[in-house]
Amino acid sequence: MKLENRLAFITGGGRGIGRAIAIALAREGASVTVAARTREQIESVAKEITEEFGTETLAVECDVSDFESIEPALVRVKEKFGRGPDILVNNAGIAESPPFLKSRRLMWMGEQCCFSLECADLSALFLDQPRRARRRRQVVSIGNDRQPRQS
Repeated sequence: MKLENRLAFITGGGRGIGRAIAIALAREGASVTVAARTREQIESVAKEITEEFGTETLAVECDVSDFESIEPALVRVKEKFGRGPDILVNNAGIAESPPFLKSRRLMWMGEQCCFSLECADLSALFLDQPRRARRRRQVVSIGNDRQPRQS
């Protein structure tokens, strides 16, 4: 398995793309921390991964829009696994916003900047961990331009 002995931390991992990424990384042997705001969703994904692949998982509530929520989430990872993650997937984002052409510029800019800063905050904490010998770290940040469905 390509990712055996690797530890991944996926934000927005309770559903959609984040869930799919968590499952794909576990399939390749990684231990997985599924992080999101909705405990029920992340616990369900963590249970599914453990049952299907037998890999260690952790469900951790984390709201990446709240800086004070990020560091305790990484502390929980270290408590469970004895180390910080090797792989960080910044997948959490703002899902509901008006169509681009109908949005107020400041609101749109605020949401985009907020998402970028959240990724930067989490990535900085992730990369600030002590490096273990001969371990590479990967950071993947995911964004999209999906617009909400119009009724």
